[in-house]
Amino acid sequence: MTTNTKPRKLAYSLHHANIPVTDFGRTTEWYSKVFGLEPVSISKFVENPTTLLMSNGNFHVHFERYPEVVIPRSTFEHRTGANLFHFCIEVTDWEEFMAHLDELGIERYDLKVRPQDGSKSCDLLDPDGHQVEVAWHSSRDW
Repeated sequence: MTTNTKPRKLAYSLHHANIPVTDFGRTTEWYSKVFGLEPVSISKFVENPTTLLMSNGNFHVHFERYPEVVIPRSTFEHRTGANLFHFCIEVTDWEEFMAHLDELGIERYDLKVRPQDGSKSCDLLDPDGHQVEVAWHSSRDW
């Protein structure tokens, strides 16, 4: 009897993340200008939606409206005070995206170049204070 030792690929990709926000207009404006995401209208299906869907055609980010957003902070020794959670958006051209952030006056934090693969990343804070990591991998064939 032959045993297949190859791991099964049960998952394909991350479809979306759901992020709490306080203001859909402010969120729409920021994610549109920073990442080129566009709102996806669900009002014909849901009256007075409390969720904002945004997409670039390849992935979605969902935003859920709340009266207040509290960002949980890490208590772990080497990351005390850092945002406990984040999500990451991959960009196709690092230099172009960095120039785009410069034009917008968007600050970046924690710039990294990873020695294992030469990938680059940095962090941004959205209007509600969520940490959004931006990543770029030179080996990706878009």
